Amino acid sequence: MSLKTNAQKQLEQDEKRSRYLYHDTLNIPTIGIGRNLKRGLTEDEIDYLFNNDYRDHLKELLEAFPWAEHLDEARLGALLNMTFNMGITRLRGFKNMLASMEAGDWEAAASHALNSVWASQVGRRSHRIAEQIRSGQWQFQQ
Repeated sequence: MSLKTNAQKQLEQDEKRSRYLYHDTLNIPTIGIGRNLKRGLTEDEIDYLFNNDYRDHLKELLEAFPWAEHLDEARLGALLNMTFNMGITRLRGFKNMLASMEAGDWEAAASHALNSVWASQVGRRSHRIAEQIRSGQWQFQQ
């Protein structure tokens, strides 16, 4: 076996292998195989995680709402933003907004987005996303 294979096997025994956050013996937040989260992430790691999340969230979004595949990019992006924020299960709860989007009623869809607990939780983000749904134009913080 290679150095890498043996090192991984040993470290999995000594450190742990976990998909979820845990605290090591010194109470340091850790994930994976002994990854000390206090050291942060590299730019490549951030991009790697985003690319995986983007792929997974877009797939589940289009599986849940096949009609969304026909939306323009900005409106699909609004749903993707909401999926990143709250997950597909909670997004499914936006029945009136989703029905309005499927029907192409952008004013109603934006209004339904703003008339939600989510909007009160995320503040200005909800206004940008609602405007993106209404206008079909990407919205970014000023």
